[in-house]
Amino acid sequence: MPSVEDWVTRPLNVVQNLYDSRRHDEKNQETPWITEVYKYFSTKLDDETNRKLIPYLNEKLSHEQKNHSLVRFRCMIQDNFGPEYFLAKGEVGQCCYFQDDVFKDDGMENGDCMETGRSLASRNIYYCVAIPGETPWVKQNYHKRDPTPSSSGRTCGMKRIRDDDDEDGEEATVMETEQSADGDNKKRKLEDSKSELSQPKPLTKNHPLPGEDGTTCIVKVYDELPQLDSLLPNKMYDFFGVLSMEPTPSLDSLKDAVSADMADEYRAHSPPSSFTPRLHCVAVYELKQNNYMLPEYKVMEGEDFSQFKDEAANLYEEMINLMKKATLGDELAARYLLIHLVSRVTKFEPKDTPIGKVVLNLGWIPGNSGYTRFLSKFIEHFVTKLFYFPMTLQNMNELKFAPRKNYQTMRLETGMLQMPENLYFIVDETQLSPGQLKEEGVVNLRALNHLVKTNHVEYDFQFHRIPYMHTPVTLVLSEGKSMLPCDVAVRLRPQDPMPEDLDQYLSSCLAEVSKRMDALRNYLTAVSFHSFQPSAEVYEFVQADFVSTRQQSGPDAFTVDDLNMHISILKCMINLLGITPNQEHWKEIRALEKERKDRIR
Repeated sequence: MPSVEDWVTRPLNVVQNLYDSRRHDEKNQETPWITEVYKYFSTKLDDETNRKLIPYLNEKLSHEQKNHSLVRFRCMIQDNFGPEYFLAKGEVGQCCYFQDDVFKDDGMENGDCMETGRSLASRNIYYCVAIPGETPWVKQNYHKRDPTPSSSGRTCGMKRIRDDDDEDGEEATVMETEQSADGDNKKRKLEDSKSELSQPKPLTKNHPLPGEDGTTCIVKVYDELPQLDSLLPNKMYDFFGVLSMEPTPSLDSLKDAVSADMADEYRAHSPPSSFTPRLHCVAVYELKQNNYMLPEYKVMEGEDFSQFKDEAANLYEEMINLMKKATLGDELAARYLLIHLVSRVTKFEPKDTPIGKVVLNLGWIPGNSGYTRFLSKFIEHFVTKLFYFPMTLQNMNELKFAPRKNYQTMRLETGMLQMPENLYFIVDETQLSPGQLKEEGVVNLRALNHLVKTNHVEYDFQFHRIPYMHTPVTLVLSEGKSMLPCDVAVRLRPQDPMPEDLDQYLSSCLAEVSKRMDALRNYLTAVSFHSFQPSAEVYEFVQADFVSTRQQSGPDAFTVDDLNMHISILKCMINLLGITPNQEHWKEIRALEKERKDRIR
C-alpha cells in the first residue's frame, strides 16, 4: 500500500496503480475503475487525522504549491462551466484522469483528441472562490492549521469600498486577503510566456463581494463522483483533489480548434493556472459551517450539542452583557441583537416563504457618530462570515448586485448579492446622502429590497430571470426607520454616553472576554444551527393566545405575520437558553414585543 507521503505528494501514482490493476483484472469489469479511486481517497479522508495532512490551497501563491500533489480548497461554488471532454487514456496505457498535461506525453496537441478515434470521457467544471466574507479570526486559525502555511506575506487584512463620507477617498470596510504587490508581480511572471497575459480584457477573479481578492480555483469533477448531483452554486464545500498547475495553452496554439467567436469564452474559462489553478476532485465534503473549532461537515445535534446546553444559561448572560456594551447600555436592543445574531432561515415553505428569518433594523442611530462602523467591527469578532455594505449613492449606482449571465464568455458574472449561506450582512443606511438614484441604482435597490423580504435574488439570464434562494442574516442600520422591509425594528436608546474613541472602547470590550472568546464563538455558532422545537402544549397555548387577542382587540392587533415572527423569536430564545420552552417563555416574548413596539410609536 502507498505510504502517507505517496498518496499526499504523489496521488497520480495511486490513480495509475488502481487503473492498471483494474485494466488487468478481467473478472472485475462491472463497475468503473474510477470508483476504486474515490473509495480509496474517501477512506483516507474520512479520517480527520489524515485530513490534517493535506495543505490548503487558500491564500497560497502559485510558487508555494507543488504540482500534482493532493491539496484541499475551502470555497463556495460561484459558477458551473458545464462539461469538458478529454481523452480517457493515452496510447501507452497511461491513465488520463485527474490531470491536464497528458497530451504532451502523447505527442499530441489538445485539438487532436477528437480525431484520434480513442474514447473520450467528460468531467464537470466548477468555478470556485474562497468563502466570501470569511472573517479574519477564522482565516487566521485555518492558516495555523495548514501543514504547509503560506510564507508569501499574505495576511488577513482589511480593504474598503467607496464611502462618500471618506474625505481622502478611502473605501468602506470589507474583509479581504492582502498580498504584497512586489511578491504578487514576481509570481505572475512564473506563468508560461504562451499563456494569455496580453488579453483584451484584464483578468478578474469574479469574487462576489467588492474588495475581496482571495484564492479562486477551477475544480474538475468527474462524472462518477458520488456527490456530483449534490454540488450546487452558492454552497460551501471542502474539495480535496490533485493540483494542476500546467501552463494554459495560448490561443495561437489552438487557432485551429478555437474559432474567433469563441475566443472570449476560452479566455474566461481558461485563465492562466498561476492566476486560477485547477483541482481534480477525488473527494468533497459540504461545509455546514466554517467555524474551525466545531464539526464542519455536520450540524450539531443531540450529544454534540449537550456541552453547550449544560452551560447555555451562563453563556447567554455573558453574551447579553457583551451586547449591552455594543448597544451602549440599551438592554432591549441588546436582547434583540443577540436573538437576531443566532436566527437562521431553516426552510422555505411551499410558496418559497422563508421560515426562521429575523431581519433586524436597529434604527434611530445618531448620524456621523462612527457607531455603525464600531458595531460592524464588534460583530465581526463573533461570526464566521460578514459583509459590511455602506449604502452610499455611489455604491448603489455603480456596484453590481444581482449576477448576470454573459453569453459571449458563457460565464455568470457575479454580483454582490451572490452570497454563501448564513453570511452576516450589514446594510448601513446611515451612509446614504441626498441625491438621485440612476437606473442601475433603482435596479439594485429593488434587488436588495427583494432579498430582505423574500430571501431570493433574481439572476439575470438576459432573456429571463431565475430566482435563487439566499439565506443571509441581515442587519440594517439606519438613522430613522429603515426604507427596507425589515421584520423587526428597534429604536436604539443608549443609556451610556457615546465613547470618544470607539476603537479603544471596542478593544476594552473584547479584552474583558478574551479568555472566553472561543467558548462564546462556539456557543453562537452551535446555537444558530440547533433547534429546540416547542411542544404541542406550547403551540396550543400560542394558538389560544392568538385567537383571544384578535377577538378582544381586532385582527390588526395580532396579525399572522406577527404570530410567525413571535414564534421565530421564541425559537431563537430557547435555543440560546438551551431549554424546552413553556408558556412563561411565550409570555416573555409577548412582553418583549410589546415593549419594542411601544418604543417606536
